[in-house]
Amino acid sequence: MIEQELQKEIIDYLRLNGWFVIKNNLGGIPTKRGLVKNQSSGLADLTCLKDGIVIMCEIKTPDGRQSQNQKEFQQEWEEYGGIYFLVHSLDEAIDFFKEV
Repeated sequence: MIEQELQKEIIDYLRLNGWFVIKNNLGGIPTKRGLVKNQSSGLADLTCLKDGIVIMCEIKTPDGRQSQNQKEFQQEWEEYGGIYFLVHSLDEAIDFFKEV
């Protein structure tokens, strides 16, 4: 399974279970002069909100790894008290979000 398929499965599951989910624009903004990079380097794939709880969710395939920018974003997010979840499967996501 590729990361995009896993991401869609997780988004569908979360929305069916009452989460407001934003798929973050990570690739940048296309312009006439080319792609302008997103200013939040390392931003997680999804922002998930329910009952006042905000979770940044980074989705990777089972063998996927975070980039250095993603690790730094996670560290800073958590230093400010945020919840960050690195997920590698739909089952892992289901287990995590049932506990929240």
